[in-house]
Amino acid sequence: VCLLDRAAQISNKDNSRQDLGSFTGFVDGGAHKYENGAKCWNGPERSLRASFVCSDTISIISITEPEKCEYIAKMTGPFACDSVADDTPPPKSIITEHRPEHDEL
Repeated sequence: VCLLDRAAQISNKDNSRQDLGSFTGFVDGGAHKYENGAKCWNGPERSLRASFVCSDTISIISITEPEKCEYIAKMTGPFACDSVADDTPPPKSIITEHRPEHDEL
């Protein structure tokens, strides 16, 4: 998965690739939707929905195929962290400098 771009399935057997589609937008509170992938034999075009949980690293936890050629990936990444909601600070890699507001005269 190349976030916000394309997704592909790579065979463990021969390293061949099946296109799972291009990023088409956000769904279900921040999940990524990839659509218009390679057509399945006697089926739909492949697609992927990727949801995310908070972690310091980007990785794939699991991928399932609940419907023919429609994949669901559970992934981790620092962009999924919400320090307000879970009371834990975000990873240092995404902390930005806070600049206090000032009043103009």
